[in-house]
Amino acid sequence: MPSPQKKEFEIRLLELKYLKAKLEMNKELASAAAAYFAEAFNDFIKNKLSKEDRRIFEDITKKGMIDNSKKRAEETLEDEPKEVTPSPQAIRKIFRNIAKEIHPDKLVEMGQLEREEKEELFKVAQEAADRKNLSDLYEISEKLKVDLPPPDSSQVEILNEEVQKLKQELKTIKSTASWEWYNADDKAKEILMVRYIQFIYETCK
Repeated sequence: MPSPQKKEFEIRLLELKYLKAKLEMNKELASAAAAYFAEAFNDFIKNKLSKEDRRIFEDITKKGMIDNSKKRAEETLEDEPKEVTPSPQAIRKIFRNIAKEIHPDKLVEMGQLEREEKEELFKVAQEAADRKNLSDLYEISEKLKVDLPPPDSSQVEILNEEVQKLKQELKTIKSTASWEWYNADDKAKEILMVRYIQFIYETCK
């Protein structure tokens, strides 16, 4: 019967897979939102402001003072989660088991396509080990069907930290003016754009 610690570890791995997929999707949406928002912003400046106000905003834009964040003056920095480092032994052991399977020296007899795929995967594993990214190492191990050591408490903690970091990244994306505007209805879009224009004017004039 799996230990409670192992079950907790497996749950966190599943949560991380979900959050990574969601973050990737939201990054793509955020990119589209930013493009549409920039177009709407420029149209507003061009068509709804006086000549003098347009000149002011053109100067602001040239100085690079417009960003895509919400009201920075109203934001407060949240306490960052305390960093927890998984034991070096655990990282080394997982990476060593991966290297036994896909180290470039072991790939010389493989076909070119398979060798290139394994070499790229080995690079990803090296980067994950350097960053002490436990979830990435576990995903690579699962893909290669490599035996994994039993998780200890430090590994559970580091996955919890990774979960919090991904949640913060998602929160940051959703806090942008472009995201809020893009996901609003047409009436709210106009109100949000006016507020954003007012904020930029007051902050950067």
